[in-house]
Amino acid sequence: MSEARALGRIAAALAVAVVIGVVTGCSRTPSIRFVANGGSHTLAEVERTAATTGLGSAAAVRVEDAARVREQVLVRLRELGADAGKAADLLTREFPLVTKAVPLYVEGATVDGHPAWIVVEAWGDRTGNLKYRRLWVFDRSNSYVLDAKTYR
Repeated sequence: MSEARALGRIAAALAVAVVIGVVTGCSRTPSIRFVANGGSHTLAEVERTAATTGLGSAAAVRVEDAARVREQVLVRLRELGADAGKAADLLTREFPLVTKAVPLYVEGATVDGHPAWIVVEAWGDRTGNLKYRRLWVFDRSNSYVLDAKTYR
């Protein structure tokens, strides 16, 4: 086989690998961390945790794709058990399907004495990728918002 032909095959194989990488990378749904029975926290502790939660692969999600990816992540959350399903139902009920944020972390815990759902989401500006964090703390018994913060 000629050297030029061998180089052509290598180039073609690399092109296929790049295409596969781009397609699978773009379609990969970010992971979500769920803690069913978290501890007892103060609001200040929860806010510190939310401010430093890593975005992981959600940082690669474009804002215009966030609603679709959010739906995929909520499906994954429901697969993690009954409590996770309750948290996913709350997020689905409280936010419209077009919400341009992707949940990263959900914990069932006690916050300042209240049974709560702690939710950290990735969100972004009107264009670009998700690059910021948002915290929601919901009362588990009535779904009232106990706290909400945005981190840029």
